[in-house]
Amino acid sequence: MLIALADENKAEKIDWQLFIPIGIQAIRTFYTRNLAKKNQPKVHHTQDSLKLIYGKEISFCYKILSQCFEEADFLTSNNGHITLSQFKEIVRETTLLTPKEKNLLIRLQKSETIKYQEFPDMLYNVRY
Repeated sequence: MLIALADENKAEKIDWQLFIPIGIQAIRTFYTRNLAKKNQPKVHHTQDSLKLIYGKEISFCYKILSQCFEEADFLTSNNGHITLSQFKEIVRETTLLTPKEKNLLIRLQKSETIKYQEFPDMLYNVRY
């Protein structure tokens, strides 16, 4: 997540001058989040209930991003797949995803081509 935030040139390499302020901010965020979690009651949700609750949100995100995926697919192969580099570019440039989601979505890809119709499941698995 921190690399995705500090990686301005998308080379997946960062220098310390960029990393330190983002790292400090992340530590503060983690600390605050952990304090808030201590005071909350424990609630366990099932996969089905989370899909029901967040299904519309994921569908909306996919609807917007699918336009970018389809455009990239049309420009290259027009077969329902996009290249890993196209996927990275689209995911990095959207404002619909958090930096953590962007980083996880990119890092979890094992293939050089991505079937973009599977994006809702990918996002669900990363987000929830």
